[in-house]
Amino acid sequence: MPAPLPRVVIAGRPNVGKSSLFNALVKRREAIVDPTPGITRDVMERHVSFEGRRLVLVDTGGIGETEDPLADKVRRKAEEALSGADLVVLVVDARTGPTTEDRAAARRLHRLAKPVLLVANKCDAPALDTLADPFRCLGLGEAVAVSASGLRGTGELREVIAKRVEAPPSDGTEGEEGGTLRIVVLGQRNAGKSTLVNALSGTERVIVDPLPGTTRDAVEVRFKGKGGSVTAVDTAGFRREGRIAHPVEIYAATRAREALAACDVAFLLLDASEPISALDKKIAREIRDAAKPVVILANKWDLMGAVRTGEYQAHLEDALRGLSFAPLLFISAKEGRNLKALMAVARSLAKQSSARLSTSVLNRMMQSALQNMPGPGGGRSPKILFAAQVAARPPTIVVTVKDAKAFPPAFQRSLEQRLREDGSPFPEVPIRLLIRDRH
Repeated sequence: MPAPLPRVVIAGRPNVGKSSLFNALVKRREAIVDPTPGITRDVMERHVSFEGRRLVLVDTGGIGETEDPLADKVRRKAEEALSGADLVVLVVDARTGPTTEDRAAARRLHRLAKPVLLVANKCDAPALDTLADPFRCLGLGEAVAVSASGLRGTGELREVIAKRVEAPPSDGTEGEEGGTLRIVVLGQRNAGKSTLVNALSGTERVIVDPLPGTTRDAVEVRFKGKGGSVTAVDTAGFRREGRIAHPVEIYAATRAREALAACDVAFLLLDASEPISALDKKIAREIRDAAKPVVILANKWDLMGAVRTGEYQAHLEDALRGLSFAPLLFISAKEGRNLKALMAVARSLAKQSSARLSTSVLNRMMQSALQNMPGPGGGRSPKILFAAQVAARPPTIVVTVKDAKAFPPAFQRSLEQRLREDGSPFPEVPIRLLIRDRH
């Protein structure tokens, strides 16, 4: 078994630019950046390559006092990350000079006896580099002057980090995750998304709290499953647009949509103890429009008492008609009920979405489906001339027809469903039909 990659943990008091530095070092906008103290709650991890060396870069919540009601949980998560660090990057604000909280953070790191690299952020120009000098009083050596927002000095910082940790050489596959099943968990606030991700991974990686909106970003959690590696992405709960109260919520929703676009399989988590809402339907439409395989999860089934699964399924089929092809599972994330079956279904959907049909088989299936379907009406007779699968994930089929007007949207949906029922290799995943007139 290969040795675990070294972990480089970014720490510091609130609002010194930790998340900005994290984004600058990974060269992508991964973590939420906002001037409000305490925005970062969960620990954010990314596998990166610095100067040809592989390591795990970790962003944490602030070490210090904030008005966040979850401040204690955020601090505990940060402390857990620090205890497992091979190198701590302590970020300070060069413009404020050493503060009481900076000194307290330094004392804490001295007690941990971890290697520390001091970084003075917000040195936006060479003339400001001298602002890093007063931080020698922290007893952590000379501070490296950078500007995370201006990307000044971040390249040199990568070099310094690479020299400070014993990291294995890069093989060029960081971030590609070949063979890893990527899952995104979507749903309303307080549906149990973070509880589910923690239960699947067997860790307490994501903060769980009854407070609505606890998760603010798309948090990746990697773990080994029975069928191989898995990356589960916990997302912030969607809200109705009229109720969005902070710009961070807009960014969180954007990150959730980006995670959906990048996933192999989506989990639509529903609170079974609550009626299907307009927001649940909106999330379902987003998944359907993204053409992603999806498992519908009726969570908190342990609270449903005498309610029968068939009764709930009938209610769901009526409410979420656009996902009629998707498998439904009844689970309890809190109790870990039915989670092994869930991962098996997820891998099955990923396999279905990657399947391909030969042109000859596909054309036979198309003609058979067409013969067994009622016409679309309007006096037009649908006729398929040729069909070919041009892509997978999702299965995408170009259908050349005699008259495209004979294939209205409702008829196309019926044809798509008939293909699923006709022995195709993708019975439970979205199929994209692209109707092309022969002319």
